Amino acid sequence: GFNKGVGGGGYGPVVTVGGILSGVPVKSMLAVTAVSEGTVCVFSIIV
Repeated sequence: GFNKGVGGGGYGPVVTVGGILSGVPVKSMLAVTAVSEGTVCVFSIIV
């Protein structure tokens, strides 16, 4: 719903830890998480 869209869905920590455990560098994984949450927020508000 709208709250999940505005808040980013709450999956950031799961995605970040999963990427780090997969061998992705920490700074890169944090950037990927931030961009993906921002994208989800924008599309959730539009839809």
